[in-house]
Amino acid sequence: MNDYDLLKDDVYTLRTEGDGLRITKFTKDLNPVVFYHLKPNGDFGYTCNCPQSNRGACKHLDIVDAFMTYPERIDKGWFFCQQAGDWFPPVERSYIEPLPPGDDGVKDPSLAPSVTPEVEVEPPKPPSGVMNFSRRGL
Repeated sequence: MNDYDLLKDDVYTLRTEGDGLRITKFTKDLNPVVFYHLKPNGDFGYTCNCPQSNRGACKHLDIVDAFMTYPERIDKGWFFCQQAGDWFPPVERSYIEPLPPGDDGVKDPSLAPSVTPEVEVEPPKPPSGVMNFSRRGL
């Protein structure tokens, strides 16, 4: 058992795709359930294609803001739990790929690497010259 088995909420990843971004929503079992594409809107922000975006700012813009705080986590497979604000490092590919024929998947849990979410007391300050805008309350 690893910390991913303890997830209680959905998690999200962020990847660049063409001129925009793609957010993938995963269940707590790390199964992808939906993709959202965000396109730059010219105002240093993004427009999301989710149903909520027609009624105003959506939570996917907050997820993009969280990833922009840690740009090194974009395209790297990091998971962000928006409800709790926790980060989870990328999983080994073997964890999310189907098991080979004849492998029953039973492993000694004591051999699994420990994975703990990074919990920040205070978010890091952005680099000099970078402006960070929150989309909350729009």
